[in-house]
Amino acid sequence: MENYHNIIKLNTMADKVFKALTTGIPLWWTEMFEGLANNQNETFTVRFGESVYKTVQVQELSACLKVVWSVIDSLIAIPD
Repeated sequence: MENYHNIIKLNTMADKVFKALTTGIPLWWTEMFEGLANNQNETFTVRFGESVYKTVQVQELSACLKVVWSVIDSLIAIPD
């Protein structure tokens, strides 16, 4: 699979978005959150039940400017 890149523009303050992407992930993505996302090189896992998860490494953080994540492991087990 080729690299996935996405830019999203939101009508809100940059500090709120940065906080959501570094310390508030369980509040907007999934409560099944393990790990840390507020420092470069940290990893976290989000789960959506037993058969779907993504483990992500924080590649780059620039306060209120840029967040870069890289998915390092994932599983999407779709039943037959």
